[in-house]
Amino acid sequence: MKNNSSKELMEKEFNILNEIKKVEPSPDLLNKIQARIVEKQNVIPIFWIRTAAAIFLCFLSFETYLILKQAGNEEELSLLIPESYNNLYNE
Repeated sequence: MKNNSSKELMEKEFNILNEIKKVEPSPDLLNKIQARIVEKQNVIPIFWIRTAAAIFLCFLSFETYLILKQAGNEEELSLLIPESYNNLYNE
């Protein structure tokens, strides 16, 4: 039996690492990756846009209903809408 020193064992391991060959990517790899990125851009499906718009309209109409129900009469409702004066001159 031969006793190998740790230095010899490590040299053997390093020699194995030196024999590793660098892998070269194919020339059109970048083009393929860029094509996939363009295909998978974040596009929101029209279904989800319609759903969000419908939910928004439901909330808006419900809030309008609650405001009108609480207002009771026309005088209280007019308090919610500010009056604007478009006077340019003091007359």
